Amino acid sequence: MLTWHVVVLVLAVLARYISLTWDFERASNPGPRPPTDVREQLVHMGKFETWRIRDQNHKIVYRGWIPNTDLADGSVPVLLNIHGGPGMSSIPSLHTFGAEVLEQHFVVVHYDQRSAGKSCKFHPDLTAPLSIDQHVDDAAAVIQKIQERFGVKKVYLVGGSWGSIVAALVAHRFPNLVHKVILWGLIVDPKQSEELSRQFILKQLGDRVDPSDVPVPPYGDNVEAMMKQRAYLMQAGGYTFECFQSQACAGWRLKADAALQILLSPEYSWGDVFRFDGCLRSSLRRLWPQVERYNAYEQVPKLDIPLYVFHGRHDHCTAVELVQEYFDYVQAPSKALVWFERSGHTPDQEEPALFQRHVLEAFLSDDFQADDFQA
Repeated sequence: MLTWHVVVLVLAVLARYISLTWDFERASNPGPRPPTDVREQLVHMGKFETWRIRDQNHKIVYRGWIPNTDLADGSVPVLLNIHGGPGMSSIPSLHTFGAEVLEQHFVVVHYDQRSAGKSCKFHPDLTAPLSIDQHVDDAAAVIQKIQERFGVKKVYLVGGSWGSIVAALVAHRFPNLVHKVILWGLIVDPKQSEELSRQFILKQLGDRVDPSDVPVPPYGDNVEAMMKQRAYLMQAGGYTFECFQSQACAGWRLKADAALQILLSPEYSWGDVFRFDGCLRSSLRRLWPQVERYNAYEQVPKLDIPLYVFHGRHDHCTAVELVQEYFDYVQAPSKALVWFERSGHTPDQEEPALFQRHVLEAFLSDDFQADDFQA
């Protein structure tokens, strides 16, 4: 009889075969071409490069339909996406993030953070310093590289989940580098959010779960406790709208979906696939205690640039209950809160077409109201 790990290995090999034989080469393969009657003659640009960012190499992907002109002439706006985690990556999901719409209007840049994906060493040094401030300074340095490469003065900034912390702090500390910022899956007060998330699990699962088995926050550097809580959250329907509707998602589904997405990404080698989990755990172990001390009210009470908050109505990973209150509190020259009614924690993947359309409207509109952003 085949054991479970043999079955997993066979499925992994099959997944890699599919990803490398079907046309999934997303770094260089263009999305839909813009209508010729809307834009001038365009060429598709897709690059996968290594940039030296401060003291470490970072893997960068940038894509977009651009005028057939000098790349560095500043004629095409640049959108920088800061991925979640800490320790995840947006490169495997870049086809859902921007290929349909955003790459027709921006050069869309993704990068693996120093503790994630292809930027992470195969055996991370757990004694090396790793901090939120490092990631914020890295992001600012990426923007400065973008300025040199594309000739733009500022970028349009998007950050989700853990990336919302980094993006919010970049926008707060370096407003001279950013036109506008979108924060989705917004982290406001992690300690309170995790407690609300646990209460949601207990309420939804009821007699199906032993309360003593659901980890109690804060988790500190206990990665296993945090991942166990996330599995319960998926089972309770608090991570995606699909699972909220069906109430039939297994706890392992969250990790399996992430693993499959990585396996299907031709930008990742077998070595990258195998080290991904270790880098993720290393990042969480060193950064999550710092995340638990973060408080958006204290650290980002005000922004000097336009702010947009995108949030799934069914997000109980970064508690939906805290979003409206912080949005009302934070000061910005202009701001809008956009609810995704059929999303949980990942509106960029759960409602990708709507997400991209709203990003486009937010960034390219000079006059916006919250009512403008309805489905």
